Amino acid sequence: MLAELEDSVAAAGGRRVVLQTATGQQAAIGLRTSAGYRRVANFGPYREYPDCVCFARPL
Repeated sequence: MLAELEDSVAAAGGRRVVLQTATGQQAAIGLRTSAGYRRVANFGPYREYPDCVCFARPL
């Protein structure tokens, strides 16, 4: 599913995927990090939520 998301972003001309999850979602965090995503600063509406974590990966 993650690969399909990345393919869709690339097909639309995107150069980076940024994903958000909650600090309690350890499986989601593990998936992102194992797929090469790195933690980035929270963005947009997630800036104000300390329980959110954001990850990004260049395509």
